[in-house]
Amino acid sequence: MKKADWTRLLMAPLAALALMTGPATAEWTPEQPIKIIIPFGAGGSTDTFGRVFANELENQTGWTVLVENRPGAGGIIGQLEVANAEPDGYTLGLSSTSLFSIQPYLPGATGELQTDSVDFMGTLSVIPYAIVAASNAPFDDMKSLAEYTKTNGPAKFSSTSQQLTIAMQQMAKDFGIEFVAAQTSGSGESLQLVAGRHADITISGGVHVAYVQDGRMKVIAHMLDERADYAPDRPTIEEQGGTLPLRNYFLFNAPKDLPADVKETLATAIDNAINSEPMRAHAKKINVKLVNLGPEGSTADVNSQAETWKAFFD
Repeated sequence: MKKADWTRLLMAPLAALALMTGPATAEWTPEQPIKIIIPFGAGGSTDTFGRVFANELENQTGWTVLVENRPGAGGIIGQLEVANAEPDGYTLGLSSTSLFSIQPYLPGATGELQTDSVDFMGTLSVIPYAIVAASNAPFDDMKSLAEYTKTNGPAKFSSTSQQLTIAMQQMAKDFGIEFVAAQTSGSGESLQLVAGRHADITISGGVHVAYVQDGRMKVIAHMLDERADYAPDRPTIEEQGGTLPLRNYFLFNAPKDLPADVKETLATAIDNAINSEPMRAHAKKINVKLVNLGPEGSTADVNSQAETWKAFFD
């Protein structure tokens, strides 16, 4: 038998197998740096967590990963930059659930940002919100904060977003607290203002832990379901008689309609980086548990929360 005939006989089973299984999905490989846009200022909770993540993503994949802060309008400006970018895999956003589940329904919202404005890629953790004040502030809990505002006038609340101001409004109603809000670029700036007594209180999502541990600040109320280990003597909002107004995830997103191979590659890389030792160490440091809901779970959670808040504002 001729050599060509033998070649055809050997290749035939492989060709048949290819027809039965179909073409394999090629893994996407980035050919330029991937940019992670954080729509808050440097030094805040999202920024700090995002930079640890970016470093680990780069180490694991060999990709070049850049972090860019785009603060403004409580996160909307930077998040719109993500939504309007090309869906090519080179732009990611790291923000929070509330930018999609609450912000679109706020009074005066422009409607530019909706739950279907982006592809959701996964979550890092529930944001460990707490209401904090300087360690020498003349109040220790929500009741004494309310009494302080009745005697000294409205508390100065340093807010990082309109969503957190809405949450504070609900808690103020529960406890009879008077306050005025001023928005900053992120929790890093807000914590500096509060630690220096230029503002009375803020709601922080993790960066405050170091301030509490070194004695510069104290927790007025945890906004989680249970007390956090770094301040176990401080009660939760619910323990003090209030309601839990906000549950928020650190949330990865990307421009809408990513190609399937790009989305799959990014989702896998995100999950691997989240479950790495450096990420676990940082999560322990800020007292959170890593939770990645993945693309489908993140989308379902955002949509579920959006329905709740839409009904609230209606």
